[in-house]
Amino acid sequence: MSYKKWVYKYRYLEAECEEVEDRLQKYMVKFNNDFVFKKIEIPNLPSNIETPLEIEDEEIEEEVDKEKSPPKKGRELYKKLSKKLHPDKGGNEDDFMSISEMYNEENILGMYIKAEELGIELEDINLANIENTFDGSCIVLEEKTNLKKKTLAWLWATCPPEGKENMKKMFIEKYKLEYRK
Repeated sequence: MSYKKWVYKYRYLEAECEEVEDRLQKYMVKFNNDFVFKKIEIPNLPSNIETPLEIEDEEIEEEVDKEKSPPKKGRELYKKLSKKLHPDKGGNEDDFMSISEMYNEENILGMYIKAEELGIELEDINLANIENTFDGSCIVLEEKTNLKKKTLAWLWATCPPEGKENMKKMFIEKYKLEYRK
């Protein structure tokens, strides 16, 4: 597929992700008006015992320290973008956070598009070598969109009227929610 087509595909998926996010925000308002989480009493732990969350966090940090992962794809491109977008270099914090997220997700196509928007010179693109990374960038956006569509708020808002009662029962039983109406 040509670079231009990859860009169109990416921009379409980006627009779809934004549209789903906008709809989800509205759905969340409705969901929060209809349901509330039940309060669960947790007994006090003795002061010398760590909470399970703290223990898990420490274990995760140790695992991350032990693993020295190889450098992510697009490191050189990320460096070029960082030099232009870092707040200490006169850039915008939101833009910098955006490219940092792209780099962490290995969203190479998103970084290419951002570089073009900023007028950063890019080497000639050899699609044979990076087509898989462009596909990966599109998959990242599709996964973000799909995750939003799996939220309780989305399920509640898009459920057909005849299924609302069963869904309400499931939310109450499985997720310990209270229905407000």
